[in-house]
Amino acid sequence: MRTLLDQRLLILGLVAALAVLGAVAVVSYRSLGLQLRAQAEEDRSERVIAALDRTYALLEEAESARRGFIITGQPPHLEAIHAAAEGIAASLAQLRALLAGDAGQQARLEETIPLVERRLDVLRSTFERGGMDEEVRIDLARQGLEQMGAIRERLRGMAGVERSRLLSLNAAAAARAREAERVLIGGGAVGLSVLLTVFILLFRENARRRRTEDRLREQEARTRAIVEGAIDAIISIDEAGIVRAFNPGAERLFGWPAAEVIGGPVTRLMPPPHNRDHPGYIERYLATGIKHVIGIGRELEGIRRDGTRVPIELTVSEISLRGRRLFTGIARDVTERKQAAEALRQANTALSSKVRELEERSREIGLLGQMGDLLQTALSANEAYAIISDFAVQLFPGTAGAVCMADLDRRLVEAVAGWGEGTTGERVFGFEDCWALRNGRPHWVEGAVAGGVCAHTGRAPMAGYACLPMMAQGEIHGVVHLRSDVPGPLDAPRRKLAGAFGDQVALSLANIRLKETLRRQAIRDPLTGLYNRRHLEDALERDLRRAARKGAPVGVLMLDLDNFKAFNDRYGHVAGDALLRAFSQYLLESVRAEDIACRYGGEEFALILADATLDESISRAEQIREGVSRVAVDVGGGRRQGVTVSIGVAALPNHGTDAESLLRAADAALYAAKAEGRNRVKGAAAAR
Repeated sequence: MRTLLDQRLLILGLVAALAVLGAVAVVSYRSLGLQLRAQAEEDRSERVIAALDRTYALLEEAESARRGFIITGQPPHLEAIHAAAEGIAASLAQLRALLAGDAGQQARLEETIPLVERRLDVLRSTFERGGMDEEVRIDLARQGLEQMGAIRERLRGMAGVERSRLLSLNAAAAARAREAERVLIGGGAVGLSVLLTVFILLFRENARRRRTEDRLREQEARTRAIVEGAIDAIISIDEAGIVRAFNPGAERLFGWPAAEVIGGPVTRLMPPPHNRDHPGYIERYLATGIKHVIGIGRELEGIRRDGTRVPIELTVSEISLRGRRLFTGIARDVTERKQAAEALRQANTALSSKVRELEERSREIGLLGQMGDLLQTALSANEAYAIISDFAVQLFPGTAGAVCMADLDRRLVEAVAGWGEGTTGERVFGFEDCWALRNGRPHWVEGAVAGGVCAHTGRAPMAGYACLPMMAQGEIHGVVHLRSDVPGPLDAPRRKLAGAFGDQVALSLANIRLKETLRRQAIRDPLTGLYNRRHLEDALERDLRRAARKGAPVGVLMLDLDNFKAFNDRYGHVAGDALLRAFSQYLLESVRAEDIACRYGGEEFALILADATLDESISRAEQIREGVSRVAVDVGGGRRQGVTVSIGVAALPNHGTDAESLLRAADAALYAAKAEGRNRVKGAAAAR
């Protein structure tokens, strides 16, 4: 009975053992299958995380190549970005394959790929554009920070999903290990092999977990190396504004060692009033979620350990880590950029000032040229004086002035043209009254001075004055006087302009004087000063055209001194010349201003009487004939009077309509008067 019972018990034990072993086997098999699948998932997640890290690291390498190109302009950086682009493409292709069965992660990847491709396009365009001005560089840097921030957040999000999945798999593996342990304990000796198997599996799991942790530590080390090797300052703070990370770039920028900053408030890096307001900024953001700085690049000031302020460009991003919200800021010292911008602004200001100065000099040169052109065509000194005054107002705004011409014989100077408001001193003054005329060089007076003031100015204006001698052809022709009651118009650039103005005016007036002299010599008789025959013919043609337009008459008188040859032979040529001059003076005193008196030749003279009929011309001729007897000349120690004259008269329209006809008619009448006994007036015969 016992044996049977024992057998039955043995059988039951065996059955129980087999059942236990079967249960252990089932449980072990199920646990093993789950472990294998979990391991495959973990391997996939690790490869995904590695691919994500590699993608971002390659993007950082491309960014470094772009910055290197901007700084050095060397083409090898282009090869670096191409290599990074190829690596990124391979990583993205690997991610597509690894995430093929994960719809959520696949969707996140497809949203991230366009951002990465756009950023690569921007990086390539940097090389294609070549040199860029500072403003374009700043804009590209800002876009780069925004794009890299967006890509970084996407990649971190995907890596976070994978890490969360790893944590879940680890948690599930731990639960299965506990289940296996209970099965082994419940199975006893029968489940020892199962326990051993579970133990081996657990050992393997622990080894795999250690490998995973080692890889995570390696990844963290790489990340730390990137952060610590960055040129920019990278600072992380928590929700309370306490510094949790402070890289070497931040130490260089702010002058604080990381050990003294980490664990303390970030406000020590901020100047007033930002250090007081910053806690409120964080509180408002945590309460409302409204972003004012996060994800937005801003320029502001930081404060160094020594108290000096430093301009920085700051970009802030936010991450959540194990239920904590961390804020990471990347700060860059922009002191050199601001200095360069200020230097550029100052250079632009100086250049603009030079351009304005050149434009003003160009305007002045143009005005001097226009004035010179007009002065060359001026027919008289009075016309030239008006031109000089008009251009002086434009060339010397804010001044008063005058052009004063010199009379070398009397050593006097007279103001002949003036401009501007206020007095410029005496109108007529002597050479000794002007320091410029005394010294033969420009004389400048700055402000109200006690000595060295020209007597002709009357007083020294508050801002000063200038006297510029006008020298041309080795002679002093006068002086240009400029004065101002306000500072500025007589500064250094104006002095040079004033000198050029004075030289041009002097040369132009000297040329006009010379032209007037030549013109006077060309149309005046040198002995009598009357117009010559050439001018008579031109003037008569002009008066006849004017009379024809108006329908007015014109009288023409031909005069001949009676017995002049006998007088000249008896008393000599000197007396004859004196008689001709005295008669010429008498004619000038006997005619109106609009009449023209000419010496026609020898002792023969002519008069053109504007708007005079034939009868009026004959009457005027009689008056001249009667008055000529009073003309006296000194002859042989005494004065002789009783000169007589014969006069022939013709008129428009009575004796013709052209100069030749009228002169011929008047000349014929003159000969008729002489033929009838001289000392008489004879009108020309009417034209047939």
